[in-house]
Amino acid sequence: MSFIDDDLEQGVDYYYTVTPVKANKLPVKLSSETIKWDFSPIEIVPVIAVPGYANSENLDRIDIYWESVEAAEGYEIYRRTEDSEWMYLITIPADQDLMYSDTAIETDVTYYYSVKGISSDRESLFDNVGVSALLNGPIEEITDMFVQLTNASDGSGKKVVTLAWEK
Repeated sequence: MSFIDDDLEQGVDYYYTVTPVKANKLPVKLSSETIKWDFSPIEIVPVIAVPGYANSENLDRIDIYWESVEAAEGYEIYRRTEDSEWMYLITIPADQDLMYSDTAIETDVTYYYSVKGISSDRESLFDNVGVSALLNGPIEEITDMFVQLTNASDGSGKKVVTLAWEK
């Protein structure tokens, strides 16, 4: 005789009692067992963050890539800066590409990313440090440049070009 309980939740205590029953007799309690099923947590998800570049629409982005981990049914993407707390961005199902492009960013700000594997039946470990990425802003155009053509100071008759510009 056996019974299979397939509706368990992690961290919940379950109490099972087996009682024999016979017609016209009082039931007798034979045994009682308590079981707590702890699933091992989902491991920390390995992440890399790659700064992108402005495309033709001038859309800056940082691409986040991660590796799949056992038992994850999906992945939650988190982001923070030096002076902010972790902020949830999006959940990506495990059957989709393991990447996310973050376009809600500013240049010259260091962002940290972490990905949490999620599952309906267990907890997930979380990398609280994260992987950093910085999207550098464009270099400003030189607008005030001075060009001068002069004779060489050695009396050779050669011409010398002098270029000067502001930093």
